[in-house]
Amino acid sequence: MQRISSRNTFFLKRIAPIIAFVGLLLFLALPFIGGRPPLAWAFVSAGILAFVGVVGWFILKKMIFNLADEVFDDGDTLLVRNQGREERIQLSEIAAVRCNKFFPPDKVTLILKESGGFGKEIAFLQPAFVPLVNAPVIQSLINRIEAKRAG
Repeated sequence: MQRISSRNTFFLKRIAPIIAFVGLLLFLALPFIGGRPPLAWAFVSAGILAFVGVVGWFILKKMIFNLADEVFDDGDTLLVRNQGREERIQLSEIAAVRCNKFFPPDKVTLILKESGGFGKEIAFLQPAFVPLVNAPVIQSLINRIEAKRAG
C-alpha cells in the first residue's frame, strides 16, 4: 500500500489554524499592551478580529478542513482515513478526479459516482508539491481511473 496523500495534512488542518488565530489575537492585542487605547479603538479591534476570524474560519472550512487525513493506494482500491474512520473506495466508483493547481496548489478531489461514508467528494493533498504539475503518483492514479472507466 502506497501513501498518495501529503504527510503535512495534520499540521495544515490542526496546527496551522491555531497558530493563525493566536497570531491574529496577538496582533490585535498589541495596542492594548502599551496602555489603554481609546474606547473606539477597542471596538474597532474587536470588529476586525470578529470579521477576520469569521471569514478565515469559512475559508479554512471550505479549503482545508475538508481534507482527508490519509489516502493510500492499494491497487484497485483507495483506503481513505479521516477523523478516526476509514473507508475503501474502488477505483471504478470514482467518476472524476479534479486537481487544483492554484490554491491550495496541491489539492486533489475525487468525485464519486455515489455518495459514500465521507460524502460525494473526497479531497486530499498531493504527497509532493510540484508547481502546476501533478505528482507522478497522482498522474498514475488518474490514468488507472480513466483506464477503468474506458474498459
